[in-house]
Amino acid sequence: YWQDVLAENPSILKPTLNNSGPFRWFLHEALRDGKPLDRLATELMLLRGSDREGGSAGFGLATDNDAPFASKGHIVATAFLGIELQCARCHDSPYHSTQQRDLFSLAAFFERKAVTVPKSSTVPDAFFENKVRESLIKVTLKPREPIAPAWPFAAVTGVADDPALDALMLNPRDPRERLAALVTAPANTRFAQVVVNRVWKRLIGAGFVEPAHDWEGHAPSHPELLAWMARDFVA
Repeated sequence: YWQDVLAENPSILKPTLNNSGPFRWFLHEALRDGKPLDRLATELMLLRGSDREGGSAGFGLATDNDAPFASKGHIVATAFLGIELQCARCHDSPYHSTQQRDLFSLAAFFERKAVTVPKSSTVPDAFFENKVRESLIKVTLKPREPIAPAWPFAAVTGVADDPALDALMLNPRDPRERLAALVTAPANTRFAQVVVNRVWKRLIGAGFVEPAHDWEGHAPSHPELLAWMARDFVA
């Protein structure tokens, strides 16, 4: 299940794109050993060890991809935060509040430096010409515009990127470790609730929030129970 959730392309329609293979043993051993989910997610985002022989570094591999760490930012957001960023790869989402800048800000954390949007990951200007009505698609991030690491989800998660976060890290100056701390911080109630919702759906058949990967605009069916179970899960 987690291999599919964290895969770049879980459909297996094009197997070379399904890059869960290189880190499948990391996932297998972490779950077999009962590793806490916050630690599993942290180690996954730190991309340590061998990228071909089962280390979490294998999570960083991507195929046929002009911005591989943007893909990893999308996976982390949907898997652990219930935030859908698929549309944000090339333009601001027409049906969500997420923007292309949000996704590439996460990519910059992984890259440990400012990143730019490839020309192949944007909507060309010609698309907007001679339109009968205004397009729902908006492009607010221009190709080659540098995007520094920045946390765009403080309002959603309840955790902000401020000096108080430093106590949770060995190296507060490492952007990759900072991203991991922001996702798994105790103040981030969304992380625990998303994980609980995923486990509940696996066991019961339906989650408190559906779909499990996209919480925007979808209220929990039983919010008090979900909140209680998330606190119990953390404990």
